[in-house]
Amino acid sequence: MAKIQKGFKFILPFILLQIIFESVGFRRTGNSNIDTYTLIKEIGTSMANSIGLENSIANSIIWLVFFLFVSSLFYIFLIVVIKSIVNQRSINYKENFEESIDYFTRYFGVNIIMTIILAIVTLVSGIFMISPYTVLISPILIVSMDTLLKPCGAYLVYYNSSIDEALSDGVKLGKDYFWRIIFLSFIITFINILTNASTNLNIITYSLMDFFKVSIKFYILMFSMYICKREDVLDIKK
Repeated sequence: MAKIQKGFKFILPFILLQIIFESVGFRRTGNSNIDTYTLIKEIGTSMANSIGLENSIANSIIWLVFFLFVSSLFYIFLIVVIKSIVNQRSINYKENFEESIDYFTRYFGVNIIMTIILAIVTLVSGIFMISPYTVLISPILIVSMDTLLKPCGAYLVYYNSSIDEALSDGVKLGKDYFWRIIFLSFIITFINILTNASTNLNIITYSLMDFFKVSIKFYILMFSMYICKREDVLDIKK
């Protein structure tokens, strides 16, 4: 915890950039939760409701790929900085960014695969939305899969691993620390519900709530990196 507190000042610029991005989305759309899952749902809705509107679906897919590219570049840079914090190395943004480029292709690949997995789970879980008795199964499946996949990016960077190793071993870490990760994820979800449900929320109040939400989101990344290091130490002791 002490390491995380000391490293917070190095994470702060990323938090502010994320808040600015989400604030723009909030002012334009009224929705703060601009993420991969939201875009997947939009594509699914377009496919279900717009027969013959191929352009709408194509535009959604193009936007999703662009979003994944930009977010991958942003998050891989952030994860490399977090790795330096966890390993108690000095922070040099220029060097960290150059290092992040080496991981980018693999991280982007992991992001694409995770998005496809979440898309499949989202489409399959839609079956359970038909009956009011099984309607809760759908969000449980989606949240569970998302939780299992969260450590994969941190694993790839910490161990400089291949894509398949990051996915398989990252999911194992997700299983081992499932309840800790999902608890933090539920806090983020709760804040999203509050911000999106408040129709008269001004930009200052929203930004304060978003600061808390983004800080928790990035804490999950730091926690994922920390458990990678912890497992590494345990393996050495064995």
